[in-house]
Amino acid sequence: WCWVVFVTTPRRPMSRTSCPVFRPSLEEFGDFQGYVARVEHTARSAGICLIVPPRGWWYDADTVAARCRPDGPFGDVQVKTAVAQRVCSLCARGVFEVSHHVQPKLTVRDLFEKGQRLRRHDDEAMDHRRTLRGADATPGERVARRFWNALRNGGEFAPYGADVAGASLFQSLGAPDDQDGCPEWYLDSMPSDPLRAAVRASGAAEMSGVTDSMLYIGNQRTMFAWHVEDFFLYSINLLHFGEPKRWWALGPQHAARFEAIADEAFAGRKRECAGYLQHKMSMLSPEYLRERGLEVTECVQEAGQMVITFPAAYHAGFNEGYNVAESTNFASRRWPAIARGCRPCECEAGRVHIRLDDVAEAIETGDLSKVVKRSSASSDDDASSEHDAASSSSDDFEVVVRAAKSPPSTPVRPSAAAPRVVTPATTPRGTLNTPRGGTKRKRRGGVVGRKKRTSRCGECDGCRAPECGTCKYCLDRPKRGGRNALKKPCVERRCVRVADSHN
Repeated sequence: WCWVVFVTTPRRPMSRTSCPVFRPSLEEFGDFQGYVARVEHTARSAGICLIVPPRGWWYDADTVAARCRPDGPFGDVQVKTAVAQRVCSLCARGVFEVSHHVQPKLTVRDLFEKGQRLRRHDDEAMDHRRTLRGADATPGERVARRFWNALRNGGEFAPYGADVAGASLFQSLGAPDDQDGCPEWYLDSMPSDPLRAAVRASGAAEMSGVTDSMLYIGNQRTMFAWHVEDFFLYSINLLHFGEPKRWWALGPQHAARFEAIADEAFAGRKRECAGYLQHKMSMLSPEYLRERGLEVTECVQEAGQMVITFPAAYHAGFNEGYNVAESTNFASRRWPAIARGCRPCECEAGRVHIRLDDVAEAIETGDLSKVVKRSSASSDDDASSEHDAASSSSDDFEVVVRAAKSPPSTPVRPSAAAPRVVTPATTPRGTLNTPRGGTKRKRRGGVVGRKKRTSRCGECDGCRAPECGTCKYCLDRPKRGGRNALKKPCVERRCVRVADSHN
């Protein structure tokens, strides 16, 4: 006789929350910076924590839900930055590339209806699978498996309303009249945040998503790929209403190992940009990372709960269905020491600019005069950075989709080229003046002219201007999900000397 024994390894649950969970009292919740410092001491190694706010800190759940329902006035809100996400499964199992495609203007109601159609299709398919395989999986496990199966099989994704600026619920609802609340936790102001104090002292404009909160209208299977916050800032995300949001995170101690794993999986992206992970286009499954020795923290965020991510902590996640979240960045007294080791991405037009040395010194010393507003005698490079900071956007995100940003309100345009003057006394007949950088050549009919310049000079205002991120040439770039078919520079970055040569 020969006995054959089949041993099966139980599948790891995909729906449990393994990150630290905190339930503060209303008194503890009153000191924002002090409470975050206590929480960070315990949860920093996890990279993320979940906070269940106390009752009475703001409006009750029913009041907030009434404001966020898509069948009410909130459904008419215009989402100018809606994107459709497309996923490409690479050779290795659990490695995916995400591209973001800007959609026409949609209302919140349109986003909800598109997500509901996809949800009905998924429910029908899942009911069929349960009759074949049994119904032993929990609802949370089924949602997570459905998400990763859609990524592997190239499934459809509903539009995502990311980076909706100027629609903070804290501004529209205001503070409750019948209670004091906890205004230090209001994401649109956060008066105890030293970063906001430094920005106000400098006279710079608010940075959307960084020092000014943004709304995120989640939808069925919409995701935010692995990234860290700009300049290793903290982030806080409040889920106002709707279906849960699922997070995965790595502690700061795993950042170097994670980057090495990602560099191996996305070698092509690494060659294009050293900070490619900030593009939010690289998705790795938790199982792929666990197989390589990383400890991945999981979190399931329900409506009314907050999630805080700590500096240098990589995180990713997805939305189970329609939800409304609000998010922003903030700093602490220990943030400057961490921020000096960050490696910001330099290839994105919508990147965040912070005068890190001045801001860090001001926060450490408490002397806000370190970031006083610059005078008109500042250098051109500083003025360009200040312009970028005024028009930049956040990447918490949430899913920040940089290609969907609005163009700067005061774009930097190439200066007009001075007209060429031909002096008959010094210019022989039949020839043209040749500007610097041009070469003479014979034209048809014996007329001598100059050869058209094809290479950019790299010195004029056009070459030094930032990309707008919204024109058809920017959206055609591979880093924004395009096919690179047009092969033209941004309309804001036309070289003056090349244009002068062609004219």
